[in-house]
Amino acid sequence: MFPVFTDGSLKPLIVNTIEQLVEAGIETIVIVVQQEDISQFRRLFESPVDPHNEVLLYKDRKTHYVGKLRDLGRHVHLCVVSYF
Repeated sequence: MFPVFTDGSLKPLIVNTIEQLVEAGIETIVIVVQQEDISQFRRLFESPVDPHNEVLLYKDRKTHYVGKLRDLGRHVHLCVVSYF
């Protein structure tokens, strides 16, 4: 996942895009992924990192960020692309 630095935080570009979509009022976001990538996306939106992890963010923002990822995850639906 391509990282971007925005709002004083380093985060995946997909998270930044979803934040913007949700702020614009979009309630359901479908992300089409390959089977081998689905676990990475599930981990990001369904079970984000522990807020006590020292490497993720600045200490004062970690807990807020983890909660925000979980909230964003409620808008995200993953669809696995199948090849014929």
